[in-house]
Amino acid sequence: MSFAARVIARLQADLAFQLGAPPPAAALGQVSSVLWRKVTDSRAIVKLEILCVVDRELYPQYVFPLTLPQVVGVGQQCQALAGKSMLGLVDNHLRITVIEISGFPLGSADHARLAGLRLGGTGAVFVDAIHVDVAARSCWAASRAGSTVMGIAAALAGADGLLDGMFDWTQWLDDVLRGRPQEPGVLRKR
Repeated sequence: MSFAARVIARLQADLAFQLGAPPPAAALGQVSSVLWRKVTDSRAIVKLEILCVVDRELYPQYVFPLTLPQVVGVGQQCQALAGKSMLGLVDNHLRITVIEISGFPLGSADHARLAGLRLGGTGAVFVDAIHVDVAARSCWAASRAGSTVMGIAAALAGADGLLDGMFDWTQWLDDVLRGRPQEPGVLRKR
């Protein structure tokens, strides 16, 4: 079983993600394995999370082909799933995270491509990209380009603190890679 398959199974079992793209995100489901869930914590800024997992262990030649404007467009189509604020005046935020999992380090072209899939702090749609190198047991996040796993505890929380309390997918993936025990249903926060 590939690491991507294990990650997908853990996301479903431990964190209540649903496998398969919701209808407005069908374009993401055509190019990756999509998992999504609504966030029920009333304190959370992000109310809908969509993960796009690309298994480059099994299919090394495959890459996530969509551009940032295309991903943001899908996010805007998913806005109704995220809902409105408690007062119903503004859209709730949603986050789309692309996770490419491979057994090799990425070259500079792939890093540039994934770094281009980062949008934070503007509008209601946040986007990030993560690469997991299973062989090296390392994670890299576009939101902290050039950082190592140990230095990106806040990678998906946004450098400006706007998204305090958001789950840290990079740390979660690192824990799974290294076989660290985790409490079911709980993600460490930054």
